[in-house]
Amino acid sequence: MASPNAHPLAVAARCVADGRPVALATVIAADGSTPRQAGAKMVVFPDGTIEGSVGGGRLEHDTIQAALECLQTGQPVRISPRLDDDLGMCCGGGVEVFVEPLVVAAPAFIYGAGHVACAVAPLLQHLNLRVTVVDDRPELLTDARFPGCTLQLENPEDHAAGLGDSPRASVLVMTHDHGRDVRIVTALSTHSQAYIGMLGARRKRDHLARHLDQHPSADATVLTRLHAPIGLDIGARNPAEIAVAIAAQIIATRSWGAAPSVG
Repeated sequence: MASPNAHPLAVAARCVADGRPVALATVIAADGSTPRQAGAKMVVFPDGTIEGSVGGGRLEHDTIQAALECLQTGQPVRISPRLDDDLGMCCGGGVEVFVEPLVVAAPAFIYGAGHVACAVAPLLQHLNLRVTVVDDRPELLTDARFPGCTLQLENPEDHAAGLGDSPRASVLVMTHDHGRDVRIVTALSTHSQAYIGMLGARRKRDHLARHLDQHPSADATVLTRLHAPIGLDIGARNPAEIAVAIAAQIIATRSWGAAPSVG
């Protein structure tokens, strides 16, 4: 918790240093009668709590909502309300507020701690992704094999079931059990991800399609956004080459919204 007298910039800097996502709202222009002048700052936390102020009332409420959207999308926004017309405030002036997410590294979740996971994890880190590796085999889930990653010793199916919407996340499904991979993708099917890929041959995708049909609570449209076989088709054969193909596909998806591969 920040001290009551902490400057919003100091709070934001501390959060960034700790790797905690926050949004910073700054009044960049003010004219007429306004509650705060240009330069006023406010930090918005993911739970909607704040440090500092941009003026209170509906202006502050709408700034918080914009900040929460920024934390979801990773993109900055500007809002320019007239305080009398837009927000029902009596000041009568106008302000422009710039809202930016300060921890912009998007998450990546790797289900499975095998050879391909080992090869791809450092590439994802170089792409400025925060990598979490999920597996229930402690002998494989080690700092030596996955330096700098968050290691989650847990059944990957349970983790996937609790992940929820992750619109900025890249999700790689590559456990040692093909049936488990299918169940993981099924659990993820009703939630959003920036990228989702599954290791394996085309017939594994067909098995997934049949499995989705048997589970009415699943969303079969996941097949339209699933990259399976995972990675760009560059003739990759060994784990290092497959890792390169996956990283390249994530870059392409992030840059151009590349369509999923169907093998």
